Amino acid sequence: MPSQSKYESYPEPYESLYRIQRALAGYVSHLAACESNMAFTEYLLYEPILRVLMTQKYRVKCEFSCESFLPRDGKQGDNKKIDFVCELSTEHQKAHFALEVKWHRTDKKMLDVDADHEKLAGYLATFADAGAFLLVFGTHNQLKALKPLPIGFGPAKFKKKNGEIGQLDPIFAYFKRTQFGCKIYEMKRQASVENIQTCSTGTAEAVTAAPISLTGTIGTHCNTQAQQVKK
Repeated sequence: MPSQSKYESYPEPYESLYRIQRALAGYVSHLAACESNMAFTEYLLYEPILRVLMTQKYRVKCEFSCESFLPRDGKQGDNKKIDFVCELSTEHQKAHFALEVKWHRTDKKMLDVDADHEKLAGYLATFADAGAFLLVFGTHNQLKALKPLPIGFGPAKFKKKNGEIGQLDPIFAYFKRTQFGCKIYEMKRQASVENIQTCSTGTAEAVTAAPISLTGTIGTHCNTQAQQVKK
């Protein structure tokens, strides 16, 4: 048999995000084959995402509160949360990023990402070392029909070991029936900070927050799943 070339991994967090794309496309396709479509919710995506991140040695916080850097709108229960905040610190790699997850279920070509933009932009303005990403899950036809997202979101690009620029392209499970997959957008720091409004004065001012500690923190919807992953 011909020898296979060694797989070239991406720098973090892009390697883990790439693995998440693969995991979600296969996981939901498996559930659809089991006729579990009626149970589909956005939280269904949490377990495979969490499993990949923990395998990659990330410390993970689910449903991270934005209270420290985004003011409440005055509405009862209006406590904005980011789906995942992740931090990696090993001898060879370090990474820190926030991840919002959306399941696009309609054929609409415009995706409402105003709330995601506000939370991710606030996180970037608060934590200087962080990245921010938006994962959009759906079918091949739904994602291919989407129009470009608002300013601030763009392709998730990174520098390869050979100096070339790589990019996380959409990944789909190309089966004959429903083709599930996901696309990852990266929020660009400069554009996000210029557009954020975090103060009552309306100025683009970053809020100083204490350093986060993610050791052993698993959110409400990840608690049971995390216990299953550790077994």
